[in-house]
Amino acid sequence: APDTGNSGEQPGTGVVNQIALPKPTQGDISVKEVYSELLFPVLSDFPAVERLELELGARYSDYSLSGGIWTFKALGDWEVTDWLRFRGGYQRANRAPNIFELYAPVAGGLGLSNDACLNIASQTPEFGNVPGNPNRVNVQVACNELMVRDGGFDYTTLLEDPGAVDQNPGLYPGGLDQTRMSNFRWTLGYNLAFPFSIALQEGNTDLDSEKAKTITAGAVIRSPVSSPLLDRLTITVDYYSIDLKGTIAAPSGTEIYTQCFNPQYNPLMASPAGSLSGSELLAGNPYCALINRYPFDAAGVRGAVGSGTDRTYRAPFLNKGGTRTSGIDVTVNWTADFDDLGINIPGALNFYGSANFLLKFEEAAFAGAEYVDYTGTLENESYDYKLFGTLTYIGDWGSIGLRGRYLPEIDPSYANPLAFKTEDYTQFDLFGRYQVTDTFEVRAGIDNLFDTDPPIVG
Repeated sequence: APDTGNSGEQPGTGVVNQIALPKPTQGDISVKEVYSELLFPVLSDFPAVERLELELGARYSDYSLSGGIWTFKALGDWEVTDWLRFRGGYQRANRAPNIFELYAPVAGGLGLSNDACLNIASQTPEFGNVPGNPNRVNVQVACNELMVRDGGFDYTTLLEDPGAVDQNPGLYPGGLDQTRMSNFRWTLGYNLAFPFSIALQEGNTDLDSEKAKTITAGAVIRSPVSSPLLDRLTITVDYYSIDLKGTIAAPSGTEIYTQCFNPQYNPLMASPAGSLSGSELLAGNPYCALINRYPFDAAGVRGAVGSGTDRTYRAPFLNKGGTRTSGIDVTVNWTADFDDLGINIPGALNFYGSANFLLKFEEAAFAGAEYVDYTGTLENESYDYKLFGTLTYIGDWGSIGLRGRYLPEIDPSYANPLAFKTEDYTQFDLFGRYQVTDTFEVRAGIDNLFDTDPPIVG
């Protein structure tokens, strides 16, 4: 059911013997709007002002659930000469939550999770229940609070018994004390690395609209020189800055555990050991409330040793704190006939290139949280820069061209310790079209012409 976001592969509330049945999305919203737009021709045919226009607009939207909101824009377009034009403006926009984000029934999907309560060297993040973490006592106290809260076993933490340290997992089952939180290594089996959990995604009728403020400023430059080689050259340079508040998204398992247990996002985890209770530690970040711990062991016994595993987490759509990003976009478009290049063949050559230079990409996980700079990391694929270009031969019969894309090396996201740093990546595609008749055209292409392997990111 593509209109609902659900599919037959998504487990939902209709679960029969672990066979998940899809659930329909039902709900309704209404909106009333009034708007006005004006285009002012301010000046024309003046020195240094061939044309100056101002575009103004305003809109009031009243949504049945998220309420009323004003949006507006003020854009300017200044044509200095026939080869130089400046453009830019300020806009305030909004996006109201859609039907799926508001009314989606509980539906599960497999996703990555970095369970901070485990002690598995190959899986547990450095801020989790592992030796070497200076905040390990607090992590164990918080984890035990979650497990007992949900009906699991009450494990012995290092706060209760400083001697309840790790033991070699090779001693399992009889040679180690399974009641110690330091020995908690249960996933689908004991000491089995399994970095996945089930996200219980659902709609949220309390969502507010996303609100964004955008500033843009740029220039369009055409060739000021009358020359067959440069007549069809255009360069654009545009700066943008976007400040988005209340971003609507469903959190991932990795995000939830990182927000809850990493002191960068929950400073209470770095409190002196034993100074705060488990519930007090978990109050340091609202994402902690989304964690579920499975109250049964592998045999289905509630509250037994081996219970308290990470099987599911709540993933309702939320208004996150926000996103702030800025950057510069540059494009170059150039065409010239081969005759003008001194090459005696029919047709023309076109080059189109674009580049994005990311100046900043920051996110806040919830309202009031500090913004974290993810520039140059895999979070939202925030590459420092991206390059794209095409080189095309254009003839009377059609065209053939080569398309290239370059991505530089990038660091893993701080929010996903399972991701890898990746090297730079270049891909080329071949494309073409043939004009059979005036009304019939054949197109073909080869993606990834040189069969370049994509980088592994996690």
